[in-house]
Amino acid sequence: MRFLIDECLTVQLVAVATDYGYEAHHFAHLDMAGQKDWDIARHAQENDFVFVTNNAADFRALYATQELHPGFVILIPNVRADLQRRLFTGALEQLVVTCSSRKFRRPCPSNAGHGRPAI
Repeated sequence: MRFLIDECLTVQLVAVATDYGYEAHHFAHLDMAGQKDWDIARHAQENDFVFVTNNAADFRALYATQELHPGFVILIPNVRADLQRRLFTGALEQLVVTCSSRKFRRPCPSNAGHGRPAI
């Protein structure tokens, strides 16, 4: 699973995902700052990224129009970097729980065999 972190969030979320064994990229590292929301959503979908943002209003509407997409994570409310890390860690923990559940019908996304880091 690959994560694309929005420019409105801390670059530290890349390390959080990496600690779980996932690939992650931040806008600051991809020279994508200032792009329009629909271009961001298209880029995420075309490159198989789960998009991570705190811009719930705009991206809910954009993703609702897509028939199929890799997913997106909304971290709300808009908070400091340390709380963003905690919220994203919680989302990744939930992903681990959901994937280990028998109710999850799709193959679980790989995290390259890494264990969960200490929170």
